Amino acid sequence: RSKSSRTTMPLKLGIASPSYSGHIPEGSPTDHVAWLLERCVEYGLESLQWGGLPLSEPEVIKAKAAAAGVRLVPLWNHIDLVTPERKGEDLAQIAKDDFDTAVAAGITTIVIHGSGHDHFTLDPPLPEQLMRMAENLVPVAAAAAERGLTLGLLPHLDYRSGDLLQVMHAVNNPA
Repeated sequence: RSKSSRTTMPLKLGIASPSYSGHIPEGSPTDHVAWLLERCVEYGLESLQWGGLPLSEPEVIKAKAAAAGVRLVPLWNHIDLVTPERKGEDLAQIAKDDFDTAVAAGITTIVIHGSGHDHFTLDPPLPEQLMRMAENLVPVAAAAAERGLTLGLLPHLDYRSGDLLQVMHAVNNPA
């Protein structure tokens, strides 16, 4: 494509909380977010990604992020996307509850990845993991769409981008 036909999107630099692992002072989860927001301001960064869902005190976090001029992009990673039934998790309800607090905090984008399985886990085999992940993400994506949220599926835990692209096509939801 020619330069004139390209859509440009501004690059926003930010902090990902694992960069500060072991350095975040003691305190509540809200205190941690406030401290990370201060680092964003200190370094002139515009976004913060952290393992933030579920949230406590979403209105406080929203006000602090707005005052700092920082976009919040939390991770939703405390759930098992492949076999939630092992823990008795109801992903649809967990998503609704967590996403409601995200909306209350002014969040519009959430990055998700599961825990408990990866590309090399043998039980279940990878093709079945991907199928189950897609089935389990259908109600999660629906909950996000109902709230106007955008989800990003992170190729984490050694899943390949192609694996997650397959899951995204199977979920078939614009969220």
